[in-house]
Amino acid sequence: PVRGNNMVFYRSADGHIRSLYWSYGDIDNDDLSGVAGTPPAAGGLIAYYTPHDDTHQAVYRGEDGRHYELCAQGTTPIQGRPLTPPGGAFPADGNPAAYHNPGTNTKHVVYRGADGRLHELWWAPGAGTAVHHGDLVDFAAAPPAEDRPVGFTVVGRTTQHLVYRGDDGNIYEVLW
Repeated sequence: PVRGNNMVFYRSADGHIRSLYWSYGDIDNDDLSGVAGTPPAAGGLIAYYTPHDDTHQAVYRGEDGRHYELCAQGTTPIQGRPLTPPGGAFPADGNPAAYHNPGTNTKHVVYRGADGRLHELWWAPGAGTAVHHGDLVDFAAAPPAEDRPVGFTVVGRTTQHLVYRGDDGNIYEVLW
């Protein structure tokens, strides 16, 4: 990736995470998960850009049940790393939500576990930083989720929000 490029991340038919990128003229593409050495995706992905450090990133659930981050800062080559321990200690059921909280300079992945509980992974950007886990159902005394959550932060207030449909059919928001 190069600053000023337009980029689209997507999951191809073979499960690889790829990108299309262009400024003006021809469109190029890369096999991001192939270059990073991460496994094929089991579903969709979420990608976002942080302008303060010119970083493109994508998070997805691999065929092995673990979540992976693909990340490239500026013109550096794409890097990939697992976000969950081997064996999927907190197995996911469906696609994740992901976002960056600029107020705390932390990255967040929220997903519905196979048990219906909402799990959060969070870490500070940078190579080798520890990934932490939390159970948001316990944290917020909220009901289990029926499907994929949506997560975001509100800049200025530095609050994080998670919106999802509970297993009782109601829409819930967890705010912290």
